[in-house]
Amino acid sequence: MWIAERNGYKIMQERVIDPLTGKSRIVSCTIQKDTPAGRKAARQKLEAKLLRKKPASLKKLKLSDLIRKYEESMQQDVVHGDLREQTMIRNMYSMKTLLKTLDDVYVDQLTAGYVLQRLDESGRNNTGKNELLRRLKAFLRWAYKRDLIEAREVIDKIDKYPEPSEREKIKDKYLEAAEVEKLVTGMTCKRWALLTEFLVLSGLRIGEAIALDASDIDARNIHVTKTFNSITHAIGPTKTDGSTRDVHIQPELARCIKEINIEMLKERMIYGYGTTPYFMTSPNGERLSYYAYKYYLKKSGKDILGREGVTPHITRHTHTSLLAAAGVPFDTISRRLGHSSPQITRQIYMHITKTLKINDAKAVDNVSIFKVC
Repeated sequence: MWIAERNGYKIMQERVIDPLTGKSRIVSCTIQKDTPAGRKAARQKLEAKLLRKKPASLKKLKLSDLIRKYEESMQQDVVHGDLREQTMIRNMYSMKTLLKTLDDVYVDQLTAGYVLQRLDESGRNNTGKNELLRRLKAFLRWAYKRDLIEAREVIDKIDKYPEPSEREKIKDKYLEAAEVEKLVTGMTCKRWALLTEFLVLSGLRIGEAIALDASDIDARNIHVTKTFNSITHAIGPTKTDGSTRDVHIQPELARCIKEINIEMLKERMIYGYGTTPYFMTSPNGERLSYYAYKYYLKKSGKDILGREGVTPHITRHTHTSLLAAAGVPFDTISRRLGHSSPQITRQIYMHITKTLKINDAKAVDNVSIFKVC
């Protein structure tokens, strides 16, 4: 221990190793009166603080160490065919987000208070915080079952953040038909307007649309066999086995595809980049930029519709809502979207069909045959 001076006060200090981060830090206590008795009282308070700082047992395993073990386990699953490489890449992206949010702490020293503090400091909304919590809890359960951590009390201590009602959340996941029309007609960039229309009418994921070649489309179907990964910035296999599919081209989608082909031909003549194998291209002849479209759509959603958080994936949910409103069976929609576990699709479908039933009932209520005397 040593004595320092700060703002006119004498401070008794000691350097310790923080059990949570493993980093050196200083614990201090103010000396109220600079007398032998005052220094003795300060020393006793400081010693009590140091005792509270000491962990009962410290397993030297940091979050980054645990993530590496998780990655090694997933790599083995990929080799044995039990996990798709794309799934491993997405999971590792989530782990890196967790590491950035929580810092590289000792896992067995994680506390509920620390996790909540870091989540609150992350700037995410409650839905985003809950998604990170879900990932963290699943990750810690995985580690606990493999005896990589000693305890997992933190999992049970943290409750979900309050979120909007299910009805409000579902409404935020798709656009109404009138909103789609307003959005597309209000876009000043023809390329992005056509892409938005194409996504809404086909139900393709944005990555699947970016990966499309002209040869993937014939008169009757769009053959979805690959996707663009926004994490690796590469073209790879589809998200799941069920995502490899043929999407039927209805008349309105056929008209949209024709318009896209004409627009791409015009751009090739204007920018002079020649023939490419891609279905849609950027002005330089390369594949579309995921991030450019994501930014443009978000800004257009806010400027044109007054809605925050409009993302490329909302077009896929909008496709679901439009088909549900048209009376297309749920299983047909699910197959068209290439879903293996269509939870959100089912929620939107149930919401739309429930609304239709309510409207049907209101329409029947307004029917009057006999005049009441």
